[in-house]
Amino acid sequence: MSSTESVKEVSAFEASLLRILRCLMHRVSVEQVLSLLIHTEKRPPCLSPNCVGLIQDALSKGTTEWLARAGWRTSQFRAVSDPDNVAAGRLWNRHSPSSMQLTFSRNSLELLLWLTSENFADAKTLPAIHVETLTLGDRVLQLMSFGALRTTLGASNLLKSSVCADATLMALLYPGDVAILDAATPMIFDRLFDVKEVWLLEALQVPLAQQWFRLERDKRVSSNDTDVLAAGEFQARLIEQLLPAAEKARRQDLCLFLLEAGRLLFESASDNQWFHRMDLRTLRMHERSQLYRSGFAWFLSLEHLARWTQQAQNVSFYDEDYRTSQFWKSEWERLGGTAICQRARQIIERVDLARTVHAG
Repeated sequence: MSSTESVKEVSAFEASLLRILRCLMHRVSVEQVLSLLIHTEKRPPCLSPNCVGLIQDALSKGTTEWLARAGWRTSQFRAVSDPDNVAAGRLWNRHSPSSMQLTFSRNSLELLLWLTSENFADAKTLPAIHVETLTLGDRVLQLMSFGALRTTLGASNLLKSSVCADATLMALLYPGDVAILDAATPMIFDRLFDVKEVWLLEALQVPLAQQWFRLERDKRVSSNDTDVLAAGEFQARLIEQLLPAAEKARRQDLCLFLLEAGRLLFESASDNQWFHRMDLRTLRMHERSQLYRSGFAWFLSLEHLARWTQQAQNVSFYDEDYRTSQFWKSEWERLGGTAICQRARQIIERVDLARTVHAG
């Protein structure tokens, strides 16, 4: 029996749920299911075995495809099993399939039932998620759900502590959206580097770089100082927690997406003009300083990466971190870390000079 024939055999509620699930799996756009998300429908006492089977099939195939699109590139990272060595290859070459298995609990089904029965844009209740029992699979589904629905009015519900408990990946992958929707969202950075789950952060390195690049690009030409301040302050909060957690776990390589974002940004920016579209004449001097300091949060993070490079250069051949320090230096050179840092400093100096002249 084909999946199309199977869908025909489910109830109208179940058909709506499966269509919403296709959106969360990034198979159809949110515009195509928006009417279902804002429609209130009575929740059935149970789902048919056929529907449950289709949900299981969609989750297993959809999450696998999503992760495969992110992790198919051949990359190098510090080996999980041996932190003093480097593992190379695609995601599934660096990690055994058994170590990347995702399991889904009742929480995932509860999220789907809630999205189908509740008006997502004006929810009277939140899904009955038991945050203490959330699995990695549940959290991946939540991340994919936020990615699919982040432009809708109900997206902030997915950031509630009673729903996700830990929105660290959502915040890292979509910092601009989370900053505006709920900057106080709960985050647990140590979990990102847990040896059983760190493969997920490896898989997301390219999407992370792309999202941070887009945010910096948009901030550069933004005329809305309120949004720039909110995004910048939130980025600073993320960076202040991410970098120490990575260093503690000896996984500084998982912060290289910040450098890749810089490479993309400076390739697309032909001049050093930043924040030039904002009208700051009504702001006091300390307010402008706060805005610039927050706006340059990502720029300032590069100095931390530069210090890691200096530390790597001081590692001798006989030290235990020699191979990984060589790997860090090679990645720094490949991405053009020195040139990126120099360009960032020039932009900050230019803005500081312009601010001083304006103040005078």
